[in-house]
Amino acid sequence: MPDNIERFSDGSAAFAGFRTPAWHGLGEIFTERATTEQVLVKARMANWDVRTYPEVSIIEGREVQIPDRFVVVRNNPVNKGQIDGLGNVGTRYTVVQNEQVFAFGDALLAKNPDAQWDTAGSIRRGRTIFGCIKLPESVKIGGVDAVDQYLMVSSSHDGSSGIVAANTPTRVVCANTLRIGLINATHTFKARHTASVDARIGEARRALALSQDYFEVFVNTAEQLADITVTDAKLDELIETVYPKPIWTEESTDPRNSLTLWENRGELIRKVWNGEASTTGLDTMSTIKGNGWGALNALSEAIDWYPTRKSGNPKFALERAAGFSPHAEQEKSKMAKQLVATLLPVEA
Repeated sequence: MPDNIERFSDGSAAFAGFRTPAWHGLGEIFTERATTEQVLVKARMANWDVRTYPEVSIIEGREVQIPDRFVVVRNNPVNKGQIDGLGNVGTRYTVVQNEQVFAFGDALLAKNPDAQWDTAGSIRRGRTIFGCIKLPESVKIGGVDAVDQYLMVSSSHDGSSGIVAANTPTRVVCANTLRIGLINATHTFKARHTASVDARIGEARRALALSQDYFEVFVNTAEQLADITVTDAKLDELIETVYPKPIWTEESTDPRNSLTLWENRGELIRKVWNGEASTTGLDTMSTIKGNGWGALNALSEAIDWYPTRKSGNPKFALERAAGFSPHAEQEKSKMAKQLVATLLPVEA
């Protein structure tokens, strides 16, 4: 299960999404604006009563308590009376309930009446939770290409990670989009599960509710790119800048394969740019071709939907574009920085 969404014995799943189903098709889709309490109920994440007990092992038929170790458990949200083990932690670990983590959203929802919970879910059998609030300040770059922004929250119940709240342009719907959301996040708050966590959460809620500056910077950069003309010839220059052409001669020790891959990548990007790549069946470039923003999106789409080293299977492409390749996201980040630096050089 690449999504890693938690499933229950009654066939339900620990996920809820607003209007738009996630790629995995799991969970409950709701159509009306939901409160924090309501979205937790819809995602099967309410009233878990996460708690700890001293860790005990049975050794040679006897109970032996493990010093300074505790087991984290919860109430199963579907089977009444069932207790699920979530992890093993040390003495400094402080339990933080799902409701406390999602309380990050309350301050932001109070400040932005048009903001709304968009997704919530549990992965790794309840060990990790996440949620996303869609913020109202979405924009259209160049007047045509819509970009949304979200407040993402996540935490773990097994000590594998602390509490995270961050602004991100990624809609988190599964384990891998959670990783991508963290990669793309700015204004990130993190806190460990320790005794001081409540005070830290209070501080962060106020700070994150006010920190929208990063989105303005992103929009400003995107608008500047949209104002720069990029011809077909200029696109070729950008491709060679971002992906330098391998040097190959008959005497080269490197295989010809590296040059072939480079040529294939360039051909693919030009097809995306010209609307000739048909794997998705979507027209993604007609409104933005001819400028720097379109060039950035053409190179990004080539990475997302058309991996050069993997199978062209449509399901694989869908999973990849849904965020199933941290390597692809790292490649996109490196590519975007190089392209922006080339088109928008910083003046000395």
